[in-house]
Amino acid sequence: PQNTWWGKREINITLNKEFISERYSNKNAELKNRLYSKQQNSERGKQLTFQKSSFNNISATTAITGAERNILIELYNSTDGDNWNDNTGWKTPPLDTDGFAMPGTENTWFGITIVADKVVEIDLNNNSLSGNIPEELGDLQFLTYLDLSYNNFPGSIPAGIADPGDLPSLEILYLISCGLSGSIPDEIGNLTNLIELDLSDNGLGGSIPSSFGNLNLLESLFLPFNNLSGSIPSELGDMSSLKELVLYNNNLSGTLPPAMFEPGDLPNLIGLDISVNNLTGSLPAEISNLTILEYLYLSQNQLTGNIPGELGDLNQLLELDLYSNELSGTIPLGMMDPGDLPIIYFMDLSLNGISGTIPAEIENLSSLGELYLSGNKLTGAIPDEFMNLVHLIATDLSWNALYTNNAVLKAFIDAVTCVCGWEDTQTIAPENIAAYEANQYSIITWTPIDYTVDDGGYDIYLSSFSGGPYNYLGSVNDKNSSEYSLAALGQDFSYYFVVRARTDPHANNNNIIHSENSSEILITNNNAIYPPEIVRNTGATINEGDTFVFSDLVLRSDDADSDVFQLLYTVVRKPENGLLLVNNFEASTFTQNDIANGKVSYKHDGGNSQTDYFTFYVSDTDGLQTEGRNFIFTINNINDPPVVDSFPKIIMNEDEPYSLNVADWYEYISDPDDDYNSLIFSISNNDNYVSVEKNSDSTFTIIPKANYYGASSLTVVIKDKSDSVSTNVEIEIMTVNDLPVIKNLIPVFAFSNGKTAILNLSSIATDAETPDSLLIYTFYFEPDSLLINYDSKTGKLSLNAKGNFTGDVDLIVRIEDENGGQTEGKVAIKVLPSQLTDINENKLPEDFALYQNYPNPFNPSTLISYSI
Repeated sequence: PQNTWWGKREINITLNKEFISERYSNKNAELKNRLYSKQQNSERGKQLTFQKSSFNNISATTAITGAERNILIELYNSTDGDNWNDNTGWKTPPLDTDGFAMPGTENTWFGITIVADKVVEIDLNNNSLSGNIPEELGDLQFLTYLDLSYNNFPGSIPAGIADPGDLPSLEILYLISCGLSGSIPDEIGNLTNLIELDLSDNGLGGSIPSSFGNLNLLESLFLPFNNLSGSIPSELGDMSSLKELVLYNNNLSGTLPPAMFEPGDLPNLIGLDISVNNLTGSLPAEISNLTILEYLYLSQNQLTGNIPGELGDLNQLLELDLYSNELSGTIPLGMMDPGDLPIIYFMDLSLNGISGTIPAEIENLSSLGELYLSGNKLTGAIPDEFMNLVHLIATDLSWNALYTNNAVLKAFIDAVTCVCGWEDTQTIAPENIAAYEANQYSIITWTPIDYTVDDGGYDIYLSSFSGGPYNYLGSVNDKNSSEYSLAALGQDFSYYFVVRARTDPHANNNNIIHSENSSEILITNNNAIYPPEIVRNTGATINEGDTFVFSDLVLRSDDADSDVFQLLYTVVRKPENGLLLVNNFEASTFTQNDIANGKVSYKHDGGNSQTDYFTFYVSDTDGLQTEGRNFIFTINNINDPPVVDSFPKIIMNEDEPYSLNVADWYEYISDPDDDYNSLIFSISNNDNYVSVEKNSDSTFTIIPKANYYGASSLTVVIKDKSDSVSTNVEIEIMTVNDLPVIKNLIPVFAFSNGKTAILNLSSIATDAETPDSLLIYTFYFEPDSLLINYDSKTGKLSLNAKGNFTGDVDLIVRIEDENGGQTEGKVAIKVLPSQLTDINENKLPEDFALYQNYPNPFNPSTLISYSI
């Protein structure tokens, strides 16, 4: 859009971005720069620019508030300030305890402007900021200017910066080309002092917030190069100060809302660009209520219908761009009355379906400098008045059916045309029409046209009257052809024939282009011949997947001089969503007799198509034929149940829950009527080896029976809006070794030095897969102070202290199953002095020490002495 008014805005924000447009790839390079550009900013913009430059000369003598300083520090930390291109002043020594330059120095921090101890401007565009925009910026009550463009913020615009009461002074907000995603927060509508808002060139999606209608002071709204979708909210019409609205290159759909252009709406709008979107419907005449509009760009949409003549009332319009839509009708005379569009300079109506001639009244658009009409269906002679466009410097009339016999006009067009050889792309009438008879045939001949590069041919018409009206007779589908044959006509009856050249759709024109009629030629007939006539073509309505049988009541042709039942139907375009059958076999020809006998049928393929059609013509035995016609089917859609391929087997582990997300099954499901998100899944177990729980997020958890491994299965029921289907899913539960489980192992055991102690381990462990007799016991102790002997048959461990050792020993008992799984337990061994009586003996000592074998909640190793 360098060649748009907004692509040349003289604001620094555009200096770091190169916009690219190929809308006029065939035009000369010098035309890329339009002569008319947007005026240097509004008076308000000039005032802002003056204020901004004035800020740079103000020195702060006192510190901003601690709250504002903390917000700036949060901005620095949230956006990787240490790696900015320029962070001058932010951390210039000496540093405060927060790690930044001392309070009172904030006006020296790069990108920050302080006035009267308040942060009024943040300008950090193109400074390698990376991270997230902190919501705390919303608390800067005096901030008027915020520009964070050309940085890297991969998240969304935080709604928290625009909560009610946030940024009440903000006038300028630029977040251009920041890598932003998500939707535009509705809360932006709370920033009621905004004058310019530019969110260009991000990945923003969702719809345009209707809350923008609250921004009554906003003068410029720029949202190009995003992924915005949905319709344009009519509330934008309430933006009474808006001068520029740019929604270029998004995915906007729906119609242009007439309610946005009612009298009094957008009274200050100068530029409107909604090009490169998916808008449909007609161009509303109410746009003429935008009385000071200078630029109207609606190119590369799917707008249909006529161009409203009311656009001629836009007396301030400089540029009108309707390139590459589906507009039809003629160039409206109501747009070219004297006094209409008095200063229009640029007009592009190319690549549409506009027909008719170029009106002589085009001379009234006397200020036109550029006019593009290529790729339409314009026909006839270019009016001599075209030369009265004395300011014209560029035009393109290619790929139409236009011509001129005026050498002066041709020289004028050649001098300003953007495409060399514009005449070589015109579908003009063939010349030198003649006829002769040969071998029972009459041959019509002509000289082929020069334009043969793109596919097409010649269509032949006849009439009983000189000057028509003419009926279609037949076609030759080769532009290099020069003749058409029909049965010999004799001398008793007169027919008048004309030939029209035809160009089929191609890369530079989506339309079928017909030339004007050639000169007329008279051929006399011995026995009057009449072409067939289609007298009944009603179309049909059938249910999805059904078969329709044709009859004379829906499709019938007559012929005044041929056997009706021998009339031949030739299908030149087959139906796309079904089969055309004759005697139950696909066919491309059939007769009226086949129809009358119920042999012709159409079988719908059962898909979700709402319409289908085939194109045919009818010919008689004289070689005459009708023009092509469509037989249209209206399909009543019937809901189809989901279709399920076999789901893959679920592999899960023993004793481990399995999380199942049904989205993983979508690739095995098809439903022509419903999308995946509308399908409802229910899952049940077929045996007691597993159970199924549905989670709140529509996932399922499959829980295996404890210690079970092997096969199981589920029943899955999938329901759409009215039908359901069920299927089984196999499960294989893989075995997982269970470790031995230790139980009844005493935590503390005491005995006296010199004594043999017995620790019974016969029933301390179990294992789900390994019998107790096959469990392997291994013992370790620290320090190396015990002699042990383990009897695997009885499960008893004998303990003796080495030498005179007394004290604490940690005995580690390791139990291993037959699959190598291991579990360990610990016994705290207390070896007591030999003079003390072993508390495990059944006699009373004179003196004893009692050790608690079970934990004391305060000290599990308390030693209590008693005496008798």
